[in-house]
Amino acid sequence: MAMELENTLNFIKKWKTQPFPADYYDDIWRKSHDLAEAQYQPAKEVFIEGLDDPDWLWRHDCVTFLGFHYPLENEVVEKIRDLLLNDPSSDVRIAAASVLGRRSSHPDRGLFNALQFDSSDIVKRTAFNSILSLAGTPYKRITQELEKLKSGDKQPTLDEVRRIFSDIGVEIPSDFDEQPDK
Repeated sequence: MAMELENTLNFIKKWKTQPFPADYYDDIWRKSHDLAEAQYQPAKEVFIEGLDDPDWLWRHDCVTFLGFHYPLENEVVEKIRDLLLNDPSSDVRIAAASVLGRRSSHPDRGLFNALQFDSSDIVKRTAFNSILSLAGTPYKRITQELEKLKSGDKQPTLDEVRRIFSDIGVEIPSDFDEQPDK
């Protein structure tokens, strides 16, 4: 098994130095996901390096491979938070917001900043979901609130978070509604 994982990792490394045609990407993703699912530690470093890759799709996949399969050090969580706030791809920012909802702790300033200031409504909805999750909002309540967003009855805003938190007895630091320094 270890030899198979090592061979798979070598295949991925070769792909990153000599990219294959685009139609091979499904195979690349499947092989990379297998490494992540096995929590193969040598692959973790390749995925961490991938957070800085110029290819948005590979950055996105590395965020998810790391965030949903490996224990993460604070430096990696910080890098993912930086991607949430600064990556040009909304797909990468969505993945980062989702990962932070599982790997960060309440309150996460990056998620609050994305909720308030991101240009993508989907990033804002994902940050909203992650903020509620990190604060310990009951699953049923999160589901209800997301349905309101989906139907258009509500928007993912700081005021909505405050309303929900008031109901469940959670506080937001007062400085979380300030424009972030960039």
